[in-house]
Amino acid sequence: HQSFNNRVVFVSNQTPGDRLSPIEWDNAMQNFNSFFSELSKMPIKSLQLTKEVLNSRESLHITIQGLEATIQAHLMKMEELRKIEEIIALHKEHVNANKNFEITVKVPKKKRMEVDTNQTALNCSKCEVTCHYPCNPFWPMSLCPAFWQLESTGSSFSLVRNLFISAVGMGGGHACKVCPENCAT
Repeated sequence: HQSFNNRVVFVSNQTPGDRLSPIEWDNAMQNFNSFFSELSKMPIKSLQLTKEVLNSRESLHITIQGLEATIQAHLMKMEELRKIEEIIALHKEHVNANKNFEITVKVPKKKRMEVDTNQTALNCSKCEVTCHYPCNPFWPMSLCPAFWQLESTGSSFSLVRNLFISAVGMGGGHACKVCPENCAT
């Protein structure tokens, strides 16, 4: 815990007729000296952990977005099945009599949406889902956070090395953490 009186920084310690300014100035200088002395004794902390936490947070955010979309799709499927169940219950006599009958059910379809002209989305053509939006169109796909494998990188050097190897195409493709089949594209 340090106390500072920053007011004295903006006044002179040689103001004529002011008895408190030199005392406040000396107290402030002692506080600053104490602060810098304690600061120099503190153990050095690497900011690498902060970078890794931010990268991990970005990766988790993208994973959560993918999970939200998956949950929404499953809820729609549950609603579709509930409606089919209602229709079958209405035709219970036909079912019990083993009669053929047809039902019509509205099936939700995926709709293609336009994005801003200055943004792009990473879409899986196999699963037909959006893996990451907005995504930087100038980066290789392996640099997209949807493909990051932070939990297995260890240090920042290995993270940079793995990203470089993936970017230049020398490594195997990472699996997408968002699309249902964890595709590599």
